[in-house]
Amino acid sequence: MLNALLRGAPAVLAGSLTLLLAAPISGLADDTTPGIRYDEPASEVGIPHHHVGVFAGGATRYKAPEHEEEETGLALGVEYEFRFAEHFGAGLLFEAVSTDHARDAILVVPISWHPWEWLKLSAAPGAEFVEHGAHEFVIRLAAAYEIEFGHWNLAPEVSVDFTRQSQTCVYGLSFGRRF
Repeated sequence: MLNALLRGAPAVLAGSLTLLLAAPISGLADDTTPGIRYDEPASEVGIPHHHVGVFAGGATRYKAPEHEEEETGLALGVEYEFRFAEHFGAGLLFEAVSTDHARDAILVVPISWHPWEWLKLSAAPGAEFVEHGAHEFVIRLAAAYEIEFGHWNLAPEVSVDFTRQSQTCVYGLSFGRRF
C-alpha cells in the first residue's frame, strides 16, 4: 500500500503545481495586497489566508540511541496552511521519502508561528508510515525563511522528525502561493 502511495507522489505534486498556477487565474488571489494585513476584516481587504506549496529536498535518518546516519534520500512533499491570525496558522503536510529504508512517508498537522513576516516556526504532530502498512507517532519541529515575491514565495526549510526509533533531518526548498 505504501509503495502505491509513493508511486502516486508525482501525480500529487503535479496536481499541487496545477493548483499553484491556477490560483491567480481562478480569482482566488488578489494581487493588490502585497502582504498579510489583519487590521481590517478579511472580507473587506481580501487577505490571503491560504497557502499551498510543494517541497523538494533531502532527508537523512539517524538511529535514536547511536545517532549514526542510517540513510539519505530524496524528500518530496505538499503542504497547506490556513493563517487564522496575524502570527499563527495551521495546516496539513504530506511528505514522501524515496529510500530503501522503512521510513517512507509522513502526514502531520503543523501548527505554525510567524513571529516576523519572513520566519515560520512549526511544531507538527502526526503519523509516520513505513513499509508493510505500519505507522508510528511522529513530531516534527521545523523552521523556514520565506522569501516573498508578491503572493508567491520560496522558502529554504529545515526540520527534524522525532519517533521512538529514530530522528530524521529534512532539508530543502518549498515553493508556494498565497491566496
